[in-house]
Amino acid sequence: MTMRGLSVALWLAIATPVLAQDPVQTDVLVVDTDTVAANSLYGVRLEQRFEAAAQALVAENDRIEAELTAEEKALTKERATLAPDVFRQKADAFDEKVIRIRAEQDAKASAVQAIREEGRSEFIQALTEVLADIARERGAVIVLEQGQVFLSASSIDVTDQAIQRLNEALSDPSAAPQEDAGAE
Repeated sequence: MTMRGLSVALWLAIATPVLAQDPVQTDVLVVDTDTVAANSLYGVRLEQRFEAAAQALVAENDRIEAELTAEEKALTKERATLAPDVFRQKADAFDEKVIRIRAEQDAKASAVQAIREEGRSEFIQALTEVLADIARERGAVIVLEQGQVFLSASSIDVTDQAIQRLNEALSDPSAAPQEDAGAE
């Protein structure tokens, strides 16, 4: 057995009695925030809000693209029957329209991204409050992100407890994620 294997085996042998205690009083807790976001109703609702706004924007962009393509084809057909200066005016007007629409759609895309960022901020705020309560209850002075911890006893992982508490918070309308009127 390697030194590392021996260390892990020794740690597990020592930690086994601690693992049986639930919940354990400890100075350190760990949480997997990605799992909480993916599996809590709170996180799922925030992601659904973002996805709905993103899908609406994609559908709008697809519709606009089809309209502009049809308009461009019509303008191309007209070219043969128009005087060059008239065609140039129409082509310039079309180009200006495309530039304006692109800027509008870029602004909408930024607004959709802001929905995700605001949602993430709301989620972190709600999760921080939940984790602070859990930490106080367990006597912890620090909560670490699971991905930053090399090895820990499962008894200090509060991910499932955080999911449960966030789900319970949804029964309180002031704690639930707020719906946006839309990204338009």
